[in-house]
Amino acid sequence: ANKILLERNVLRNLGGGGVILYSGTSDNSIRVNVLRDIAIGGIAVDTLSIPNPTDQRTVSRRNVVSNNYITKTGREFPNSEGIFVGLTDGTIVEHNEIADLPYSGISVGYAQFIYPSNPIQTQAKNNLIRNNLIRGTMNLLDDGGGIYTGNVLTGTQISENYIHSQTRSPWEEGFPNAGIYLDQNTRGVTVKNNVVESTPLALNLNSACGAFVNFTFTPIRGNTSCSTFTTDSTFNPTAVKSNAGLQSAYVDIKQIQY
Repeated sequence: ANKILLERNVLRNLGGGGVILYSGTSDNSIRVNVLRDIAIGGIAVDTLSIPNPTDQRTVSRRNVVSNNYITKTGREFPNSEGIFVGLTDGTIVEHNEIADLPYSGISVGYAQFIYPSNPIQTQAKNNLIRNNLIRGTMNLLDDGGGIYTGNVLTGTQISENYIHSQTRSPWEEGFPNAGIYLDQNTRGVTVKNNVVESTPLALNLNSACGAFVNFTFTPIRGNTSCSTFTTDSTFNPTAVKSNAGLQSAYVDIKQIQY
């Protein structure tokens, strides 16, 4: 699947997933769609997620997921994400609004074939997660976050996202529930100018390292010795919050009658 545009569709009341780009997909755009009341996840890019495949045609590259409104996914399979990005090169996830999910809002780089204690460089690199509004996620399960990552993700950036209003459910088992969760030896990620509010944890690091710029919210859990934390006086949290989520030209999609 290459150079396909999915724009201004409503996908609702589905017994499977919303949109799935399975493997070897490039230069596709999924934008300005509503995904609501779905059994599994909302949008997935590279669900095959084979690390360093011999056949490079199976690598997913330069896909864009933008200005989608995703809510109430994972209704039957709660360990599903609003947006899942596997081992991809150059995926952009921006200006989406994600709300009311049982598990993570956006997941990047997770692959069950990579053992957590043995991080390896794969084709997962240069992904950009920016300007997303993520609220009310993690409302059933634990061990996840508003934004969740795993494995080596060289050149990946998580920037100017607004994550808020997460709580711990009565059914979770005590594992971390964080605004931003870098799991399974995440490496090569820059986390910059995000706003995290009203979450059990702002940041959770599970044997992970990162470069954090203007990460001002607490608490933080995990090994921070291999991470760098810096500040920039130009950081404007109010501007980040107002710019996160659907851009003004597309907010009308939230008014569609269900």
